[in-house]
Amino acid sequence: MNKRSSKTSLFLMELILALLLFAVCAAVCTKLFVATHLREKEATELQFALTSLQTTTARIRAARATTKEDLQEALVTYFKRDGLAPCVFPTSEGSEILVFYTEDFQKATSPKDV
Repeated sequence: MNKRSSKTSLFLMELILALLLFAVCAAVCTKLFVATHLREKEATELQFALTSLQTTTARIRAARATTKEDLQEALVTYFKRDGLAPCVFPTSEGSEILVFYTEDFQKATSPKDV
Protein backbone atom coordinates (compact mmCIF):
# COMPACT_ATOMS: atom_id res chain seq x y z
CA MET A 1 0.00 0.00 0.00
CA ASN A 2 2.87 2.31 0.77
CA LYS A 3 4.42 1.84 -2.69
CA ARG A 4 1.15 2.78 -4.40
CA SER A 5 0.84 5.97 -2.36
CA SER A 6 4.41 6.94 -3.20
CA LYS A 7 3.79 6.35 -6.93
CA THR A 8 0.65 8.49 -6.81
CA SER A 9 2.38 11.39 -5.09
CA LEU A 10 5.31 11.14 -7.54
CA PHE A 11 2.85 11.26 -10.45
CA LEU A 12 1.09 14.30 -8.97
CA MET A 13 4.41 16.06 -8.43
CA GLU A 14 5.41 15.34 -12.02
CA LEU A 15 2.04 16.62 -13.25
CA ILE A 16 2.39 19.84 -11.22
CA LEU A 17 5.90 20.34 -12.58
CA ALA A 18 4.68 19.84 -16.16
CA LEU A 19 1.85 22.35 -15.61
CA LEU A 20 4.31 24.85 -14.15
CA LEU A 21 6.62 24.45 -17.15
CA PHE A 22 3.65 24.86 -19.48
CA ALA A 23 2.56 28.04 -17.66
CA VAL A 24 6.06 29.54 -17.94
CA CYS A 25 6.23 28.73 -21.65
CA ALA A 26 2.75 30.19 -22.22
CA ALA A 27 3.74 33.40 -20.42
CA VAL A 28 6.89 33.77 -22.53
CA CYS A 29 5.01 33.11 -25.77
CA THR A 30 2.28 35.59 -24.83
CA LYS A 31 4.87 38.26 -24.13
CA LEU A 32 6.51 37.61 -27.52
CA PHE A 33 3.16 37.82 -29.34
CA VAL A 34 2.30 41.11 -27.63
CA ALA A 35 5.74 42.58 -28.41
CA THR A 36 5.41 41.50 -32.04
CA HIS A 37 1.95 43.06 -32.31
CA LEU A 38 3.19 46.37 -30.88
CA ARG A 39 6.15 46.42 -33.27
CA GLU A 40 3.88 45.69 -36.22
CA LYS A 41 1.56 48.52 -35.20
CA GLU A 42 4.50 50.91 -34.86
CA ALA A 43 5.85 49.85 -38.26
CA THR A 44 2.44 50.49 -39.84
CA GLU A 45 2.31 53.97 -38.30
CA LEU A 46 5.85 54.76 -39.46
CA GLN A 47 5.08 53.55 -42.98
CA PHE A 48 1.99 55.75 -43.13
CA ALA A 49 3.96 58.75 -41.84
CA LEU A 50 6.72 58.13 -44.39
CA THR A 51 4.24 57.91 -47.25
CA SER A 52 2.53 61.13 -46.12
CA LEU A 53 5.88 62.87 -45.83
CA GLN A 54 6.93 61.77 -49.32
CA THR A 55 3.64 63.03 -50.74
CA THR A 56 4.01 66.39 -48.97
CA THR A 57 7.63 66.69 -50.14
CA ALA A 58 6.52 66.12 -53.72
CA ARG A 59 3.87 68.81 -53.30
CA ILE A 60 6.44 71.26 -51.95
CA ARG A 61 8.67 70.63 -54.97
CA ALA A 62 5.73 70.96 -57.35
CA ALA A 63 4.60 74.26 -55.80
CA ARG A 64 7.79 76.09 -56.84
CA ALA A 65 6.90 78.81 -54.36
CA THR A 66 9.29 81.71 -53.88
CA THR A 67 8.10 82.73 -50.41
CA LYS A 68 6.93 80.88 -47.31
CA GLU A 69 3.49 82.40 -47.67
CA ASP A 70 3.13 81.16 -51.26
CA LEU A 71 4.25 77.71 -50.21
CA GLN A 72 1.80 77.71 -47.29
CA GLU A 73 -1.08 78.68 -49.56
CA ALA A 74 -0.13 75.99 -52.08
CA LEU A 75 0.04 73.30 -49.40
CA VAL A 76 -3.27 74.33 -47.84
CA THR A 77 -4.85 74.17 -51.31
CA TYR A 78 -3.38 70.69 -51.94
CA PHE A 79 -4.56 69.37 -48.59
CA LYS A 80 -8.07 70.78 -49.03
CA ARG A 81 -8.24 69.24 -52.50
CA ASP A 82 -7.43 65.86 -50.92
CA GLY A 83 -10.35 66.22 -48.51
CA LEU A 84 -8.23 67.09 -45.48
CA ALA A 85 -8.83 70.01 -43.16
CA PRO A 86 -5.45 71.68 -42.67
CA CYS A 87 -5.01 73.93 -39.64
CA VAL A 88 -2.47 76.74 -39.81
CA PHE A 89 -0.84 77.72 -36.52
CA PRO A 90 1.54 80.67 -36.16
CA THR A 91 4.94 79.83 -34.63
CA SER A 92 8.04 81.82 -33.81
CA GLU A 93 9.58 80.76 -37.14
CA GLY A 94 6.55 81.47 -39.31
CA SER A 95 3.61 79.10 -39.29
CA GLU A 96 2.89 75.41 -39.00
CA ILE A 97 0.35 73.42 -41.00
CA LEU A 98 -1.26 70.43 -39.29
CA VAL A 99 -3.43 67.82 -40.96
CA PHE A 100 -5.36 65.25 -38.99
CA TYR A 101 -6.10 61.57 -39.51
CA THR A 102 -8.21 59.15 -37.51
CA GLU A 103 -6.68 56.24 -35.61
CA ASP A 104 -7.22 53.95 -38.58
CA PHE A 105 -5.45 56.41 -40.94
CA GLN A 106 -8.60 57.80 -42.54
CA LYS A 107 -8.78 61.48 -43.46
CA ALA A 108 -10.27 63.64 -40.72
CA THR A 109 -12.35 66.54 -41.91
CA SER A 110 -11.72 68.45 -38.68
CA PRO A 111 -9.56 68.10 -35.54
CA LYS A 112 -12.71 67.03 -33.66
CA ASP A 113 -12.88 63.83 -35.75
CA VAL A 114 -9.56 62.56 -34.40
